[in-house]
Amino acid sequence: MSNNEMISVPRELIARIERAGVWPKEVEELRAILAQPAAQPQGEPVAFQWRCKTVNEGSQWRHWVDCTEEDYNKTIENPGPNPRGIIREARKLYTRPAEPPAPVAVVLPARKTAEEYYTRLGNCNSARLAADEFNSALDEVARLNSL
Repeated sequence: MSNNEMISVPRELIARIERAGVWPKEVEELRAILAQPAAQPQGEPVAFQWRCKTVNEGSQWRHWVDCTEEDYNKTIENPGPNPRGIIREARKLYTRPAEPPAPVAVVLPARKTAEEYYTRLGNCNSARLAADEFNSALDEVARLNSL
């Protein structure tokens, strides 16, 4: 926690600490409150954007451009194509993400042997090198997965 983050402390606890002249029980209660992770609300959106494409086959989404909150709401309320065949997509922009992404474990394939590569490569040295490189890459992914 940095020195400039705002936290909420019950007013009654502060009053008890002031009256008591800071007793150990109140100090421990305050430490417990300070030790809790601070809520990271996403807050209000700071901007709105939309993009469009046509219903024609092969049509590509155009770049995101700023729009008003009213335009955003109209797009969300009417997601289908308009009479001219234009589809709009809208999004809100925030100053921070809603939640940190949950960690995901990666399931790795089995290690390879030189024999598995020999039939394709026809050379013992090349097969051994290919297996070593594949297995080294697996080891690196496993190391990164454990971080």
